[in-house]
Amino acid sequence: MAERVTTPEQRFRFVKGWLTGGTDPADGSVECGDYTSFPMEITGSTIADKFDKLAEIFYRAKYAQFTENTLGGGSLGSGISSGVTSGTISPRVMWSDGEGLSNNYLMSGYWTFNESPFDVYAAALPFLGEQYTENYWDAIEASGTFQDINERESGMWLPNGTGTEQPKWNNPIDSIANGGLTTNAFSWGSRSASGTETQPSIPIPWITDNNFSPVVYESLELSISFTGRIAVVYGAGVGELYQPDNRFFLEMRIRGICSAFLIAETYEPGYYATDSTYTMKLSTGNLSCKLTSASDATLTGNLDHSVTEWWPYAKDNPAVPVWDTATGLPL
Repeated sequence: MAERVTTPEQRFRFVKGWLTGGTDPADGSVECGDYTSFPMEITGSTIADKFDKLAEIFYRAKYAQFTENTLGGGSLGSGISSGVTSGTISPRVMWSDGEGLSNNYLMSGYWTFNESPFDVYAAALPFLGEQYTENYWDAIEASGTFQDINERESGMWLPNGTGTEQPKWNNPIDSIANGGLTTNAFSWGSRSASGTETQPSIPIPWITDNNFSPVVYESLELSISFTGRIAVVYGAGVGELYQPDNRFFLEMRIRGICSAFLIAETYEPGYYATDSTYTMKLSTGNLSCKLTSASDATLTGNLDHSVTEWWPYAKDNPAVPVWDTATGLPL
């Protein structure tokens, strides 16, 4: 049974923001809203609702995976279909043979390398599962030794290892451009095989070219990353974090490359604004943001990224869960 977490916040931090379309106050505030580096607004009817969603993203979600992919239009052209393979993520780093020009890969949520020179520091080992070896993709196809977080949810707060030591889950300091990344359940990297007639057997999004007979699956490379920075666009009282008219925006990057001829992004200078969206599906309510395209403004469709399991946050002795791990609702 997992254990209750009482550690101080270190998974994210707040910065001051301003709404895109307005005037930059030139005080170091960050731009927020559609097609910016802070594209995801944490919405809610009350300030408590907004913080509940933040808590679910950074603390309570254990697993998240894509449940719908309807991207289409634009440079994808005619005869293209999109989808996602169903199934369970286990382990968090997965590989399968594409039987074509490339293979299928997935790296999701709380996993870490554990092999020289990227060894796990000793104090982190009790919070990790058994070692396993899997193929993966990082510019080139390779094989690595990994460990996933175990059932102790307090492992989410493991401090970053120094130097090459692992894991490096908590770094809410700089922007994505400067390498400041924080892991949560929605952190994602996948790549579907190209030139194959076989749908990926692991749970990742894919696209097909239906102009061939039989249908050919093409490469869809998708990544989701977070800095741990949350921008606050203050209402009446600047600096008062809990006032009800504050607006909160999550710094994140969504990047999709479809067979090297279409790129979808949350933000990239010079890209086209589109009506395509990325949606986080939470037990506390859904959150969405718009995507841009390198090719044109006619990209359509949606990527749904859903929590599939929650941490129980069990406490007392014997341990009693606080949250339903299957629904994310309080017990």
